[in-house]
Amino acid sequence: MSNTFARDESGHFALITALTLGVIMMVVGMAVDTAGMTSRKQLLQSAVDSAALSSAVTGEDLGEYKKVVAASIEANLQGHDVRTDVSTVDGNLRVAAETSYMPLMGGFFSRESGFGNKPVTVHAFAEIPLGGGQPLEIALALDTTTSMGELDATSGTTKLEVMQGAAVAMIDTLESRSGGNVRASVVPFSNYANVGTSALVKTSPWLVLDLPEGSVDDTKCVDKTLARPEQCGTKFIDAYDDLGNLAPIETQDCPASAYDVHAAPVCTTSTVTHKFNGCVGSREDEGGLRPEADALSPITGLTNVYCATKLVPMTDDLEFVRKRINGLSVSQKTYIPAGLIWAWRVLDSNAPFPNDSGVSDTKKAVVLMTDGMISLYKDINSANHRSANFDKEWDREQIDIGYARMDELCNRIKADGIQIFTIGFALDVADTRTRQALKSCASSPSNAYEPDDSVSLDAAFGKIGSSLSEIRLKR
Repeated sequence: MSNTFARDESGHFALITALTLGVIMMVVGMAVDTAGMTSRKQLLQSAVDSAALSSAVTGEDLGEYKKVVAASIEANLQGHDVRTDVSTVDGNLRVAAETSYMPLMGGFFSRESGFGNKPVTVHAFAEIPLGGGQPLEIALALDTTTSMGELDATSGTTKLEVMQGAAVAMIDTLESRSGGNVRASVVPFSNYANVGTSALVKTSPWLVLDLPEGSVDDTKCVDKTLARPEQCGTKFIDAYDDLGNLAPIETQDCPASAYDVHAAPVCTTSTVTHKFNGCVGSREDEGGLRPEADALSPITGLTNVYCATKLVPMTDDLEFVRKRINGLSVSQKTYIPAGLIWAWRVLDSNAPFPNDSGVSDTKKAVVLMTDGMISLYKDINSANHRSANFDKEWDREQIDIGYARMDELCNRIKADGIQIFTIGFALDVADTRTRQALKSCASSPSNAYEPDDSVSLDAAFGKIGSSLSEIRLKR
């Protein structure tokens, strides 16, 4: 009988099933509660992050921070009992919070799971710099050449107007997220940059005019006079537009018989006025690749030259920055290195425009926007920029030098710890050179944008603004 009982296995299945079911239920219960606690912690952390971000840019005192945190927590975790602790330490706002989670799977396995029927405390923590994060200084190098006056493909407005709206919207984004920690500069460029004509600028040791301002007598002499214009015809001479396309110009063509030759030169004297309009040329070689300028290495101010709208040095008056952007106008051809070097100069701590906010650890950035290729080159004998005749090999070589200078400036600016964003707006399909130059100039591939219309340009400036105003939390 005892042997029969020992060999009887009919109850083993029920016993094994009961034991296995208990283990499975305990494991499932622990999994459910672990997932529940993880979800509650994620929810709490998200609420704490939102509260910290909302509070840090308010610029208020600790009491106001606590009110903002409480309101944000309540909005994100309605119905939950959340206990918070808000403090400021070393210029940072710290938000700590905790709430309780009641295990869902109590019962017979609760002792084995370690949860029991007692609530479990879930914690979350976030720390963020007060005032919206790292201080920012941004220089907007904006192409205002004649081609920017052309109509945008989708908006029905000019490319300049589209750019103005997008740039102003970016400034709005930076201001709203900065808590007052952003400064900006506007550097319009075309054939040259414009530093203004204030007495402070004109008397600065870093500026030397190519000709003294004022009126002088100009005497011109001729040895012949056009007497029979009816004998003249017309002819076309080669000229080129901004994209290097042949655009001949009609001019007068007279034979020698149309002129009366004088026995002695006939001279006339007129008064010529030399005026500095704020346009500045390029320095030679290494001098043109450095931001600083002084009496030993001055920058040439060009008289009787017209160029882009006056630049705005670095300022925290963002309303003035908006007004200057909205007041831009188009003129002249394109010399991209002028925009780059002056964007660097307004960010640099040395003259011409010493920029020292007194705030350490400031993030600096350049946004370079252009809609076309370099169509001017630096004259080898002066600080002036000359219009290129793309039919001539020598002129094309000078344009090559312009792109090389652009590349070197980009590399030096980045080496100076300045982040570069580039925007090639509605570039000509065949202009692969400028596309590649802008991509190479940007600090990273994600910093280079090629919008074709108003919508994509708005998006490009928007992404740049979001990137620069991103506030990083510590957890």
